[in-house]
Amino acid sequence: MKVKSEKERPPIFDFLELVSSNLATSGPKRGTYTLKYKCCVLTPTGMCGGEITCYQSSDGKSITTSNAWGHIRGKAAKCTAHAEVLAKLNTTNRHVVQLESGEYVKVMNFEEAFPHHVDYVWCRARGIFSSALGKKPLFRKYVRNFEPRAVFPHGEVQYNTRAPSPMTMARWTRRTSRSGRPSV
Repeated sequence: MKVKSEKERPPIFDFLELVSSNLATSGPKRGTYTLKYKCCVLTPTGMCGGEITCYQSSDGKSITTSNAWGHIRGKAAKCTAHAEVLAKLNTTNRHVVQLESGEYVKVMNFEEAFPHHVDYVWCRARGIFSSALGKKPLFRKYVRNFEPRAVFPHGEVQYNTRAPSPMTMARWTRRTSRSGRPSV
């Protein structure tokens, strides 16, 4: 019998102290816990003590961290202690990448990354590289060097694509105009 492993707590909570927890019994947030935290970052003038509100599902599987990140980022602009905490947290954040210059930047959102996803999946589907090559860390690092902020498409998208059959290619070729674009 397998034992369920408890989900790892986000590292941002190492800098927060729980003050109160209330279960919402009515309204749009019914069934969720409203968690009030206090920021425990030690500044030159003492403990920060900023109030942060997070929400947790009733089953305990998910918890929001956006308000906590907003607090840390907002204070980091003026406070060196918060800036150090932010730098430490960015090393574990999947939404942030470090450039060669050492600067941390956010990864692309879906709209920005979509053209890169299309190009990547098109190359996979045309057989330009195999799914085995696409999974290798060295190849992924090589591709990421072109645009560090771009992220790879979801595994279901990139590994379930296959090269089109000869019949599909023949149909597509017949439908293309002289410009090389598919006709409508």
